Amino acid sequence: DQSIYGWRGADRANVLRFLSDFANARVIRMSKSYRCSPHVLGVAQAVLSPAPSLFAKLSYSTKREADSPRVLLNAFWDSAQEAEWLARQMLLQHAAGVPFREMAVLVRSQELLHALE
Repeated sequence: DQSIYGWRGADRANVLRFLSDFANARVIRMSKSYRCSPHVLGVAQAVLSPAPSLFAKLSYSTKREADSPRVLLNAFWDSAQEAEWLARQMLLQHAAGVPFREMAVLVRSQELLHALE
């Protein structure tokens, strides 16, 4: 439903036209998730549901709810505020007994890395 490859020239219109361009094509929904917990799928559905969708779909999980940590959604004014919050969370986890070597930070933008350093 979204084009994450727009920077490579991908166009959402290609997907919108697909069924009319290929008369014998059919939609096959792959709704079962082997990776995500029901909580993660619920969060994804809540985030994506306001957006216009090509094909309505509801996913379901093969995992139990307790198999995955909770998703936490926060909004930050800038990367410095986000890095500050993240550092505090890591310190809280460390104080609770989680070694720093077991923590990782995945980022989409180097801007956050600079602020975090």
